[in-house]
Amino acid sequence: LKLQFLYLIGAVGRAPSRGLRGTGVPKMGTKLSLPEHPGRDKSAVLVLPRFHKLFAVGLVGFTCWAHAMLDEDRPRSKACLKIDEDEQTITVPVWITADFHCPWSYIARASLAEAQKRYPEVKLEVKWNPTIIHTTVPVVGSLPFGEWAPKHMPKIDFDYLTQRDGLIVERGKLFGLDFNMAPDQLMASSVNAHRICYQTLEQKGAEAQDALALQIYSAFFERQEDISSPWLLADLASRADVGMDKDDCIRYLHTNMDREIVNRLAMKSRTDQTLFTGSPQMNFKCITQQVTGTQRPDTYAEILEEYSAYLKEELVRRGVQPRQRLLGA
Repeated sequence: LKLQFLYLIGAVGRAPSRGLRGTGVPKMGTKLSLPEHPGRDKSAVLVLPRFHKLFAVGLVGFTCWAHAMLDEDRPRSKACLKIDEDEQTITVPVWITADFHCPWSYIARASLAEAQKRYPEVKLEVKWNPTIIHTTVPVVGSLPFGEWAPKHMPKIDFDYLTQRDGLIVERGKLFGLDFNMAPDQLMASSVNAHRICYQTLEQKGAEAQDALALQIYSAFFERQEDISSPWLLADLASRADVGMDKDDCIRYLHTNMDREIVNRLAMKSRTDQTLFTGSPQMNFKCITQQVTGTQRPDTYAEILEEYSAYLKEELVRRGVQPRQRLLGA
C-alpha cells in the first residue's frame, strides 16, 4: 500500500497528454499486449480517463483509508470503554451485523460467549445491526425453502446445502445449539424481527436486545418457527423478559414504524460488506476493528485478552491495585 501511495503521488504530477512518464504506463490510446496465457496473443486498448489526475487523487484517498484500516500499529481511541474500578471490570461495545437467516451468526455469538467465560472481567455490550440476506421473502408469512429456492435461487446446489447443513449442525453442538436443518425448512422474512430488535435497543438497551436476538435465532433454527409473525415475536419478547408489553409489540409490528429505518440500515450494511467478506461481522470498538465470519473461541479470546490487558494497565495508572484474579489472567 505504501508503494502504491508513492506511485499515485507521482501520477498526479504527470501531464495527461504524455502518459505516466517513468512509470511504464503508456499514454492514452496505446495498444497493450496482454500475455495472460502462454501461446495466446491478446490485445486491448488502454484508455486513461480524460481527467486522470482527479482519478489518481481519488485512488490516493482510498489507499490512505485502506492503509489506516489495515495498519495494526495505528493509535486507537479508547474513550468508549467503561471501566468500573470497584468491580475491576471493563465494558466493551460490540456491534454485530447479521441477519436472522444466517446460522453462522448464531454460532458466532455462542462462540463469543464461550470465549468471554475465560475473561469475566471483560463485559460485552452487544448490539445487533440489521442486514437482510433474502430480500424476496414476503414480509409476513412463511413457505418451505424447497418451494421458495428454485424461483429465487435457480442456480442453487442442493447437494452443497446438505453438506453445509451437516457442518452447521455439528458446529452448533459444540456450543449446545440444537439446529434443525430439515429439508422442508421454513423461509420467513426477517424484516419484522429486525424491527422489534431495533425498537428493543432504542427502548430497553443492548442487554435486552441481545437476549431477544438469541430468542429469535433459537425459534428459527431450532424450533422452525415463523419469525415474521407479530404474535410469535411478541411472545419471544416476553420470554426474553425485555420489559415490553406483549400487546404493544403486536400493535407496533402491525404498523410500518421503523421499517424504513431498518431497510436503510440493512442497505448500508450490504454496501459496507462489499469491502469485507463473511458473515457475521463483529465490530469490537476502540481496540480491534472488524472480525468477519464465524471464529473459534480462541480467536475471540485473543481479542478479549487485549481488553483485559488494557484494564490492568489502566487500573495501575489510576493507582488501583489489580486483584489476584486479574494478575493471573
